[in-house]
Amino acid sequence: MDYSYMTEQLRDEYQEVFEKTELYGVISEVNTEVQDELMINLFDLLLTAQTEGKPVEKIVGSDMERFCKEYFQNYNWKERMKYFPVEIYRFMRAVFILELIDLFLLEENMDLLHAQSDITPYIGGFGLSLVFTMIVDVFVRPVMFRLRIKPVFYYLGILVFWAAAIAICILLTDDLVFAIPMFPILMVSGTYVILYLIVRSVWRYRRYGSIRRPRSETKDFERAIKRESQEMIMLDLMLKKYQKKNKRLEKKGKKGLTPGEYTRQVWVEYEKVKRSWKWGILIFAVIIVSAVIPTALTSTFWDTVLYALILCVIESGIYCFIFKIERENNQARKDILDACDREGISVIEYAMRKKHV
Repeated sequence: MDYSYMTEQLRDEYQEVFEKTELYGVISEVNTEVQDELMINLFDLLLTAQTEGKPVEKIVGSDMERFCKEYFQNYNWKERMKYFPVEIYRFMRAVFILELIDLFLLEENMDLLHAQSDITPYIGGFGLSLVFTMIVDVFVRPVMFRLRIKPVFYYLGILVFWAAAIAICILLTDDLVFAIPMFPILMVSGTYVILYLIVRSVWRYRRYGSIRRPRSETKDFERAIKRESQEMIMLDLMLKKYQKKNKRLEKKGKKGLTPGEYTRQVWVEYEKVKRSWKWGILIFAVIIVSAVIPTALTSTFWDTVLYALILCVIESGIYCFIFKIERENNQARKDILDACDREGISVIEYAMRKKHV
């Protein structure tokens, strides 16, 4: 869960308590589902206290470290073991996918039973995980309650550490290879993934009546908080844009836009952005095809298929990231316009009302 939307609604010491609790949960490797539920409960408590003007000490006391330990105390080793099969599944799934890609890249005269797999990256990853855990325990955990460490800086530190560690490992172990047969790795990882999915499907069907997991209250809460935050950001942008437009018109000696005229412009902008998504899909398809054709002319069929799949994954990731943000912003724009239509007011009146709530 992205806690940033909740953090934005808290101020000063309330925000600091929320961020330190989040960081403690991450450093203590609390399961994400457990932490999400606990953080939502804490957010409700802090937001209520902030609204009522109640001191944050009434909730956490005078010892922040003690509060965090007690707040997560129910997440003991028994709770950790419940989620252990899930962690193994995620690891095995990654191994299985990586080995399948490696299988596609085998030489044409090499068969699966005699193929070798380099497990050096797996050994290196395990070793780096231990090193990172020790660094966190020695350097980060002792100071996290004395200093205000923003979670975003901690996440950035993780990225920097892993990027630097992987680069160093590649340079130092370029000639170091630990090869074992690929077939057992594929069999073990693939079997675990399949068995896990079967067991999970049966468990979900018995509990929920469907193999699909029902949408949780946590996810609904996250969507509601995120949508509310995006709406407030969009309203602020609309107000600033409206004021800038009228200032430019006044400098040119022209009459400024009325709130109603600006609202109609926002409707036009919404429709324009909505149409742009179709063009984005077309551009995405053109990029993929134009990149695959030269490869198809000079490579084998399976090399071309693999290249096309990899390209689709990369390009679709970029496309989804860019258009997801724009789609969410446009949805916020639509929600505001719909609310204005229901109440018979302009977006400017709606924005001013929201700001004074």
